[in-house]
Amino acid sequence: MSVKISQLPAATQVNATDLFVKSDQGGAPSQSASGTQIAAFIQNAPVTINTLTPTSGTSYTVDFSKPVNQISTAAQIDFTASTNRPLAGTRKDLNVEILPNGGGSRNFTFNASWVFLGIGAPTAIAASKTGMLSLTAYGPNETDIVAVWAVQP
Repeated sequence: MSVKISQLPAATQVNATDLFVKSDQGGAPSQSASGTQIAAFIQNAPVTINTLTPTSGTSYTVDFSKPVNQISTAAQIDFTASTNRPLAGTRKDLNVEILPNGGGSRNFTFNASWVFLGIGAPTAIAASKTGMLSLTAYGPNETDIVAVWAVQP
């Protein structure tokens, strides 16, 4: 996300660990903002929900350039791959809200390289339940992805 310096209050400071801010002319910062001010600005920014559709049959590819996603389906869900993973030494996060529509449960399969924490990779979601899949990629490979699953009780 890009924030213009002119949109931030003057006479504020930012720690080097919070944000690197460059001027509109590409040079050194002419103004800076605190991490709290920047977080408030970003927190109030609208977020677009990306509707995931199968790339083939029931296969889905998650895109780390789109951090908020939703699937509403009456079919099986196979997470086969991801795209736009981060460079080595950086990370990207994304969430997928899963809403089974129609009657019955929905089965899952996942990329075997992803590492699941907690209860492990789910195999299905019951009808009329909402699930949330959170993925964090800590590098450029499928093996760098850590996943967490939660489902409505």
